[in-house]
Amino acid sequence: MVDTITVNVDSSPTCKKAYLAWPGRLGISKPIQLTQDCAETAQTYFTSSSYDTRPILVLGTGECNTPAYLLACQLTALGFKVKVQSTTRSPIYPGNDIANVCQFTDNYGDGIPNFLYNFARERYREVIVCHETPLNEVILAWLNAWQAISARFELTDSYTSDARLYFYRP
Repeated sequence: MVDTITVNVDSSPTCKKAYLAWPGRLGISKPIQLTQDCAETAQTYFTSSSYDTRPILVLGTGECNTPAYLLACQLTALGFKVKVQSTTRSPIYPGNDIANVCQFTDNYGDGIPNFLYNFARERYREVIVCHETPLNEVILAWLNAWQAISARFELTDSYTSDARLYFYRP
């Protein structure tokens, strides 16, 4: 199993500034806040029954994890059971508490392997993937494989730190 995990620490030299929406890399002067309607909007994309008692997984990608947490807080306030998880570039070998490893290419166009641990789609009512990059082949592959909802982050006003999520389900 160890031989199947590959690590690539090189990055594409292509400038990604145009599609990096998360401002936290350079520091922020105010807390980011999502518009209050994000959770209500997300619900319109749910395909599961309202009787489904499994939790919703809100998955952050790359450095875009705060929006996943903020959306999870809004969903929890509406009465949903929610779990938050993140993709990572750190490889961990399976064993002990690591039951399974999903490895896939990053959504930033660098070709860097990303990982998700102990993920089993059937455990969740819905899966919402929060990302800052525009929809691309990698994200669409995740959405289709996991029957997931895309939640693309956008900072709408850098002065107030207001942000919103734009949802999509293939």
